[in-house]
Amino acid sequence: MNNEGAVHKLICYTCDMEKKFAAFLLPLVLIVAFLLRLVLINDSFWMDEAAQALESMRPLKEQLQISYDFQPPIFHLLVHVVSRFGSEEWWLRLASVIPGVITVWMTYLISNELMKKKKWSAFAALLLATSSFHIYFSQELRQYALAAMFASVSWFVILRMRKNPQLQQFVAFFVISLLGLYTMYVYGFLFLGQLFYLWFVYKEKRRLIVFGVFGMFLVYLPWIPMFLEQIRIGTRLQSQLPGWSSVVSAPQTIVLLHVVMRFIGGLQTFNQQWWEYAYFGVPCIVYTILILNYLRKHVLSEKFRVVFCWLLFPILSSWLFSFFLPVLSPKRVLFSLPATYLLAALALEHLQVTWKKWLVMFMMSFQLLGVFLYWKSPSLQREDWRGIMTELRDSLSVENTIVVFGFYEPFAPWTYYEKMLGVKFATLALASERVVDAQRLDASLQTVLLYKNVLVLDYLRDLTDPERSIEAWLGKQGYQEATIIPTRNIGFIRLFQKQILYSFGK
Repeated sequence: MNNEGAVHKLICYTCDMEKKFAAFLLPLVLIVAFLLRLVLINDSFWMDEAAQALESMRPLKEQLQISYDFQPPIFHLLVHVVSRFGSEEWWLRLASVIPGVITVWMTYLISNELMKKKKWSAFAALLLATSSFHIYFSQELRQYALAAMFASVSWFVILRMRKNPQLQQFVAFFVISLLGLYTMYVYGFLFLGQLFYLWFVYKEKRRLIVFGVFGMFLVYLPWIPMFLEQIRIGTRLQSQLPGWSSVVSAPQTIVLLHVVMRFIGGLQTFNQQWWEYAYFGVPCIVYTILILNYLRKHVLSEKFRVVFCWLLFPILSSWLFSFFLPVLSPKRVLFSLPATYLLAALALEHLQVTWKKWLVMFMMSFQLLGVFLYWKSPSLQREDWRGIMTELRDSLSVENTIVVFGFYEPFAPWTYYEKMLGVKFATLALASERVVDAQRLDASLQTVLLYKNVLVLDYLRDLTDPERSIEAWLGKQGYQEATIIPTRNIGFIRLFQKQILYSFGK
């Protein structure tokens, strides 16, 4: 009896320690997630972020005037509220950082619904917390992290309904889904996957599901005219700039591979160097073997149905839709990334103990390597518009300098940092169809002759001025290229002068 009592006490003590350890895991993971998303948070805005900031900082009555941004309005409204209290980069980006951390939290809670041990739930959340891809877009002043948050919260609500589905839970799901659809259009493919899951799991609630979808349609109906206008403008832009679609999304033949590479390999680019084959190849092989081993016995399980509807259904359906209208890119399906790590944790939970330790160590080491590369590789970081505009302001005479953009208008980061830094250079924007027309080009560039210094940005001009018509015109007018100014991820800025009397930076 004494021995049995001692064993019973030991078992109780061990269980108690496991509970305390599990309770400690979640706060630790969330702290790690938050701290990792603070590094580089105050970097310069790049093109899309600056456009987002400019649009969201307008008066409230203008927040729904977003026909040139192919996205719904929720994130615009959120950033508008945040911008009332500050305009610094780090402050505005909290609108994405906080949803990113909440997504990590939801991943833990969802994993708890599907796994037996909380340590594997914490591991799934930790993989997401240390994903360089998720970190980057949790710092992006765009809607991707917010949509991922709505996706994870909605999945948590769905799984909580399993034991005793209630009306209020369905209402919560449809309200959250409506917010997601008002955040990002591609969210609709995730919503279809969730409806697919609900339809076959909650058969007795199908009438309620139909009513919920109909109610969402009525609430979404007023936004349809703006959606159609955004499509019209986007289509016109693609016709005017034939290469624009390749800028915003990868070719249809390889975009699925891009999604896999970003979900597993993080931000690292692939330039066909030998070490990059190993960097992407080894973890892809490990994840593939791990997942296939799990699917051998669990492909028909409820757990895999959740993963299928969260991960595979949205990506594959948006890929098929992209044959008609390109919409798929890794960042636009960020809401499916947690399901990747959920599937990996599920697979690990069912492995033999001897393999688990080594695989956990490998996966965590690889995640941390991705974070390190993001922090240490300028090529993986954002365009440094703030830095180069500060340098130009301090190095060139404002009165004698004009900046020429081979685009329809000055780039959004330039406009944003003009306000933030007090930069007052004269500017001239040339739309693409005017750049290629010699007579119109000559008429438009006459203003340049009033200035000694002419700055020409290479940024996006492979699309708008591939023949470099602007430089040719300047050469005919007696301007010579005085220097080429390097930048971080913006491309070269070329300084032309009538006489080479100026040395940049002096």
